[in-house]
Amino acid sequence: MTAFDDLRAYQRQTETLKSISGLLSWDMETQMATGSSDKRGEQLAVVSGLVHDRNAAPQLRDLLDAARAEVAQTGDLRHLDLIQIEADAATRIPKDLAMELSRATVKANQAWAEARKTDTPSVFLPHLNTVVRLLRLRAEALRRDDDPVLYDALLRDYEPDAKSAMIDQMFAQLRPRLVDLRAAVMAAPAAPKPRLIWGDPHERASTERCDRFRSRCPARQIP
Repeated sequence: MTAFDDLRAYQRQTETLKSISGLLSWDMETQMATGSSDKRGEQLAVVSGLVHDRNAAPQLRDLLDAARAEVAQTGDLRHLDLIQIEADAATRIPKDLAMELSRATVKANQAWAEARKTDTPSVFLPHLNTVVRLLRLRAEALRRDDDPVLYDALLRDYEPDAKSAMIDQMFAQLRPRLVDLRAAVMAAPAAPKPRLIWGDPHERASTERCDRFRSRCPARQIP
């Protein structure tokens, strides 16, 4: 095996841990019982801690250095750069902060669901303040000399090569059309709400379209 192969094998385990975190987060959004946020927050915090340990490990830096010595293809070099970004971030962010942010995010998510359900923003606001405070600490830890604002440090999580100035420019170009679109929508008459019961004309029309489509297809194609 080459050094690059060793690095990819190491990274696959890290990415598997991330996928576990993603699965736990998905379950939180769709299936998790009310009142389970503390337990789920601890589960996600533990996984975040494990990912942090792997990304901050000296072994990963050794693997990156060895892989760079033998890799020449542009795609592979980009792969190394992206792993390097995560490794550098892990050395800047305290593990405790990474874990606490996971816990706080779960609690905030549950509070947000309750606030929407009961139309009580006050339920969510304290959790929002906590998440924003922790994210600012994370941004301050990640901020580099070439980051004019804290947002640039957090933007690298999603667009490693982007800067806030690029985002500002994009929205400046979109704004006039979006403002016009909003005005047109606000001026339009309100559409009637469909009745979501059997016999509703929208549902009946949809059913008729499906029947027509089925009648035009050979029988063997429709189970």
